[in-house]
Amino acid sequence: MKTVIITGANGDIGISIARVLTEIDDSYNLIGTDINSIWPAKKYYDEVYKIPKAISKNYIISLKKILSKHKNALIIPTSEPELQFICNNYKMFSKIPLLINKVNLIRLFQDKFLTYKWLAKEKIPVAKTYKVENLNDFKNPMIIKPRFGSGSRNIFKVNCIEEMNFFKKYLNEDLVIQEYLENSYAEYTCVIFKNNNFKKYIIMKRKMKGDVTGEMYIDNNKFISKMLNTLSNKINGKCFLNIQLRMHKNIPKIFEINPRFSSTVRMRHLLGYNDLVWA
Repeated sequence: MKTVIITGANGDIGISIARVLTEIDDSYNLIGTDINSIWPAKKYYDEVYKIPKAISKNYIISLKKILSKHKNALIIPTSEPELQFICNNYKMFSKIPLLINKVNLIRLFQDKFLTYKWLAKEKIPVAKTYKVENLNDFKNPMIIKPRFGSGSRNIFKVNCIEEMNFFKKYLNEDLVIQEYLENSYAEYTCVIFKNNNFKKYIIMKRKMKGDVTGEMYIDNNKFISKMLNTLSNKINGKCFLNIQLRMHKNIPKIFEINPRFSSTVRMRHLLGYNDLVWA
């Protein structure tokens, strides 16, 4: 029996991955881990373990106990803190099968400021991004968000220096401030999957309802396709990346890259884009 351990099992990514694996092969033994309770993941997994946060000294102890029960299991991490922990302690995981991007890609794309600098250097269109403490020219409005991590947590539109300074104090973490790309009706989530000479993209246009996707459909935008091809050619070897962008004056501008599977993994799978299976 093939055993797969999926972290962040209660999250939308963890549940989506579990559903895809069950649909392609019901012989998988699916094990979930989560910092919260075992529900709702218990509905989709054979077993679910509650474990400490990745920043806890007991995290690796709990994970090793689970691995001792499920030897040779493949681990698919889905949470940002766990990916960060693995990158910072990679020697601990050197003999454990992991389905992750290369450590250098995770470190690069988990950091929104480094992502901006890299994309700008490679001449790939990107929303201008600054460290909050280095911003000298405030242009109304802008987006303030955590420098590390992803999702919609602690992301705010600010309209003046005073609002920016308020959120600097309120959020009390490492922040970046980003050019605001106005057209919310031209927001896209795109995926690059690359395994040496095998390369596939998918472009999905999103209509937002608040901070969540209201509608989504495939869009073969030629400008985005060209940009994704350029981006993938800049990366050596294997990768699976989730790219968030908006069209701005007919130019696709990236505002975030997530170096992991995203919550639309099952939606893509149903549309025939099988990046989880390929990986």
